[in-house]
Amino acid sequence: MVLATREGRTLSRLRVKLILVLVFIVVVVGSVTAFSALRAHQRFFADFIRSYRQESTAVMAELLSAWYEQARSWDEVGRAVLRRSVLRSPERILIMDQMEQIVLDTQPERALPSISTWKQWATPVTVDGRVVGHVLLLGRVEVGLLTLEEVFTNSVRNATLLGGVLGVFLAALLALWWSTPVSRRLAELERASRRLAQRDWQVRVEHGQGDELDEVGQAFNFMAESLDQSERARRNLVADIAHELRTPLSVLRGNLEAVQEGVLQARPELIASLVDETVTLSQLVSDLQELSLAEAQALRMELALHSPHHLVGAAVSAVVWEAKAKRIEMRWEIPEDLPPVWADGKRVHQILLNLLRNALRHTPEGGTIEITAWPRESDVVFSLRDSGPGLRDDELEAVFERFYGRGRERGESGLGLAIARGLVEAQGGRIWAQQPAQLPGAQFCFTLCHRNDPPVV
Repeated sequence: MVLATREGRTLSRLRVKLILVLVFIVVVVGSVTAFSALRAHQRFFADFIRSYRQESTAVMAELLSAWYEQARSWDEVGRAVLRRSVLRSPERILIMDQMEQIVLDTQPERALPSISTWKQWATPVTVDGRVVGHVLLLGRVEVGLLTLEEVFTNSVRNATLLGGVLGVFLAALLALWWSTPVSRRLAELERASRRLAQRDWQVRVEHGQGDELDEVGQAFNFMAESLDQSERARRNLVADIAHELRTPLSVLRGNLEAVQEGVLQARPELIASLVDETVTLSQLVSDLQELSLAEAQALRMELALHSPHHLVGAAVSAVVWEAKAKRIEMRWEIPEDLPPVWADGKRVHQILLNLLRNALRHTPEGGTIEITAWPRESDVVFSLRDSGPGLRDDELEAVFERFYGRGRERGESGLGLAIARGLVEAQGGRIWAQQPAQLPGAQFCFTLCHRNDPPVV
C-alpha cells in the first residue's frame, strides 16, 4: 500500500512538472513571437510615416525657399503662405526662422511640438546654400496612420493573448497525454530498482519502443543480469569453498579428536598427514585470494618486454624433473627471434606452470607435451598440447571455471586454470582451450601483446 502511494505521488509529480515545463515553453515562445511581431510592425509604421513626412516636407521646403528668395522676409513668406492654396492642406504647417522663432503656425490652437521633434522631423529651408529656416509638417494623414497603428497593435495583442491561452491549454493536454506513458515507464523503473535493491535479481523491465527510456530500460536489464550472474557466481563460490574446505577440515578434526580421546597416538606419520592437510588448506586459501584479485582486476602488474623463448624455457626447467619421473617427453620449440612481449615475467611463469602441471596430471606415462609459439598481428600466441584424453566440446569453456578439473581425485584445488585465465586477461591477453584436429589430447593457447606500446591493463 505504501509503495503504491509512493508510485502515485511520483506519477502526479511527473505530470505536474511536464505540464509546467510545456506551459512555460509555450508562454515564452508566444511572448517572444508577439513582442517581435509588434516591434516589427511598429518599425514598419514608423518608417512609412517618416518617409511620407519627409517627402511632403521636402516639397514644402522647396516652395518656401523660392518664396523667401523673392521676398527676403519670413513675414512676407508667411503672408504668402496664408494667401496661397496651401492653406487648404490638411497638414499643420510650422515655420521657424534662422533664429529658431516660430514665424508661422497654421493651427495655433494646438500645442507646439518639442524641440526634439523639430530636430528629428524638421526640414531645412535653404537659399543659395544658406539655411534660412526650417519647416515642419504635422498632418491628419499621419494622425490617421497612428490611429490605424493603434488599432492594428490592439488586434495583434488580443490575438496573441487568445492564442497564448489556447496554446497553454493545448500544451497542458499534450503534456498530460505524453506524460502518462512516460511516467508509467519511469515508475516501472523505480519499482524495479527498489526490488533490485531488495535483492530480487530476477526483476526486469519491458523495452522495445526504441526511445531514450528504452535505452535506460535495456541498461537496467543488463545491470540486473550482471548482478544476477555475480550473485550466482558468489553463491557457487561459497558452496565450492565450503565443499573444498569440508574434507581437509574433517580429516584434521577427526584425527585431532582421536588423538585427544586417546584413540590414536601422535606418531610422526600422523603428524605428517595433518601437516599435509594444512598445506592443502593453505594452498587453497592462497589460490582463492589470487583468483579473487585477478577477477577484480586488482592484481598489480609490472609489465616489461620479455623474450618468449626465455619465458617458456624457465617454466619448462621448473617441471622437467616431474616430467622425467612420469616418463613424459617435453618438446618445446620457441624461435629466439620472436618479438618480445609486454608481460609481467613472474605472472607469465605462473601461467605456464599451471598449464604445464595441468598437462602433466592428464598425460599418461610415455606421453608427450608440446609447447610452441608464433607471432600473429600484434600478439604472440603460446600453445601447449598434451597427449592425454582430451576435452569434450562442453568442457572447452567450463575447464576455466573455479573448482573444475579433469581429475580432482589427486587432491588438486581445481583453481589452476581459472587463475591462469585471470592472469592472462589481467595482462591484456586471451586464453582458450581447443581440441587439436586429428591429434590426441587437449590444446591450451594464450596470447600476449608485442606492440610498441604496452597494453592498457
